[in-house]
Amino acid sequence: MSQSSASNETGANASLSGHFMNVVKSFIGSNYLAIPHVFLLGGIYFGPAGMSMIAILTGYCCTLLVRVRQTLRDKGGLPCTTYGQVTSSVMGGSGYAFVEAALLLTQFGFCVGYMVFMGTALETLFGVTFWQACLLLSGPLMVVVCVRELSAFTSCSYIANFALLVSFVLLIATNIGGIEKHGFSDESSPDLTKLPIFFGVIIACFEGIGTVLPVEGAMGDLSDVYPKFLWAVMAIMSVLFSLFGILGVGNYGASVCGIILQNLSGGGESDAIKGCIVVGLFFTYAFQMFPVTEMLGMQCAVL
Repeated sequence: MSQSSASNETGANASLSGHFMNVVKSFIGSNYLAIPHVFLLGGIYFGPAGMSMIAILTGYCCTLLVRVRQTLRDKGGLPCTTYGQVTSSVMGGSGYAFVEAALLLTQFGFCVGYMVFMGTALETLFGVTFWQACLLLSGPLMVVVCVRELSAFTSCSYIANFALLVSFVLLIATNIGGIEKHGFSDESSPDLTKLPIFFGVIIACFEGIGTVLPVEGAMGDLSDVYPKFLWAVMAIMSVLFSLFGILGVGNYGASVCGIILQNLSGGGESDAIKGCIVVGLFFTYAFQMFPVTEMLGMQCAVL
């Protein structure tokens, strides 16, 4: 193999790994911290089944969305970069307005949640007030959300995924240690009246639906690989999230809190987990805001 061929293959592999990291990042945030609590509501037997069902529906809908955009482009050459444009081509102006409003609400809502979590965590870690922490974060976040190319977030995806993985592993280790100490708490009976909460939180855990089209579009000539990446991420997340939920309920039982961090007793390990999640969410923030900034940028261009 020639040196140029080897270099091209290495570059392609690096590009694929970067795109895969973007797909992973688009679906992982802080909502997984609520999984043990909703597994308590749904039961540790129904929990993994419900998780798998939502993962399959999410993967199918995301794949269908990408397929619709590709069909519109192939048949009519219509501009289908954003969710609004795709919806406008299928449902007209009313569909466009509804989807853009929904996208603005969901993505902005995720980011508000990120800011609240980061501000609260920094308040406990460094002794600053919540508003001081938010003010400290707002400057750099306002800069990164102005980035208009999704491919520029690849390095951020690596950092965010690593930080969130460390926090996840530490929480898993904490739960396993607790189970070894006092045994497994078998809370297997579902509360049928709380199943809507269960499904709502599980759906929120797969929070990448708003970034499907930008991520797939940023892959360019490699976009044919996106469905494989998507289903791989759905499978991995279903297994890991189910494991996390079962171990969380097994450790804390009926006392597991809405956000499992509230069950931690404090100390160095708790601070390390919170710090890793803050880093992960900081480098996720602009990624989740990208559909909103893309939409607003196009609206400003029209004006």
